[in-house]
Amino acid sequence: MNKHLLKLGGWNLIGQLIPMISAIIVIPFFINMLGVEIFGVLTIFWMVVGYFSLFDFGLSRSLAKLVSKSLALNELDKIKTTVFTGLTLLLLLGCLAGFLVHISTDAIINLIGVSDETGAVVQKSFFFLSFAVPLVIVTTGIRGVLEGFSAFKVLSLIRMPIGSLMFLAPAIVLYITQGGLVEVTVTLLSIRGLGFLMHIILMKNYISNWFDIELFNTSQLSELFKFGGWVTVSSIVSPLLGQVDRFLISGVLGIAVVAFYSTPYEMATKLLVVSSALSGVLFPHVSKLVALGEIGEIKSLYLKATWIIALLLTPIGLFLSVFSYDVISIWISKDFADSSWKVMSILSLGVVINGISNIPYSFIQGAGKPNVTALFHLVELALYIPLLYICILYYGLVGAACAWTFRVILDALMLHSYSVHLFKKMEL
Repeated sequence: MNKHLLKLGGWNLIGQLIPMISAIIVIPFFINMLGVEIFGVLTIFWMVVGYFSLFDFGLSRSLAKLVSKSLALNELDKIKTTVFTGLTLLLLLGCLAGFLVHISTDAIINLIGVSDETGAVVQKSFFFLSFAVPLVIVTTGIRGVLEGFSAFKVLSLIRMPIGSLMFLAPAIVLYITQGGLVEVTVTLLSIRGLGFLMHIILMKNYISNWFDIELFNTSQLSELFKFGGWVTVSSIVSPLLGQVDRFLISGVLGIAVVAFYSTPYEMATKLLVVSSALSGVLFPHVSKLVALGEIGEIKSLYLKATWIIALLLTPIGLFLSVFSYDVISIWISKDFADSSWKVMSILSLGVVINGISNIPYSFIQGAGKPNVTALFHLVELALYIPLLYICILYYGLVGAACAWTFRVILDALMLHSYSVHLFKKMEL
């Protein structure tokens, strides 16, 4: 793996680590200020925004691939039209998604099972939350464009302050106003708006003469959706695979215990920033190599990247698994650790496997096979949801952690097996 890719991966990692550290610092403060039930609702808010970002229909991933491919083939005239067609469509889809969040408020409140007193606050907060969804979706699309240009350093320089403010700003507002969930939601919306503006300004450095473009070109739609259509399936199913556990825990065991699962989950899965930082850099690069037919380089890159992630994640995951009680006791409290350390111990091992799997996932999609990853996700979903429900029903939070870990092991086996098959096919 060349030094340039590692350097870009390093910048990508730093851009994700700084917000993660901010989250680790302020989450105990949120729990103390909001209480376990309201904090559980806040974690579901974060999930809802993340899940409705699936309304990009894979277009952000498509934009990254098409921009990197056009750069590799020196088709620079196509980039402007492709980018603004994709972003215009994302804006329309984002507004639709925000509207759906708004009209789904009552259903979501009933699903998570909050008390009547909390329900009124949650409903008001959801009103503001719905405005964040289109901002998130369009910003994700712009990020895809910039990743296609391999602008990972400048993206990280934006992500560090904006990602940190997503946690620090609400904490400061809570401390000053002694407010609650509504104040937190309004603050999060403001930070999302600031992040959107910063991404717009950055994109102007790579694409000039905005007024001399065609905002929407129907001929570009087929190319965008050809790749993005299957990515959409993964975009719908993958967040569901990652977030349905907390919804089912809330429905089966009650909202009050969600925090004892979501908090160790958030901490353990923060390890994935290591693999996502590298795999995020690899995706557009693999797309370029495939366009140029550099099969040997792709295979070499795959093996090196897999070993790097395995060597980085395994010792950290084992440490968190063995010392989970001590870590949570120091981070939050011993009482909290009593109810959550087993969850973190199990999830930490699963996260190592899941992190390594990010590499074949990016390579398969970079090779233009998003249909494969989508089909794998559908298989996992069919098996995971009934297994998860049974495990929660009989074994509680520990059962949920075991079901999640089983799911990521299955995911890893399928992705790595297909990658081996794909390399053999490419060499023929």
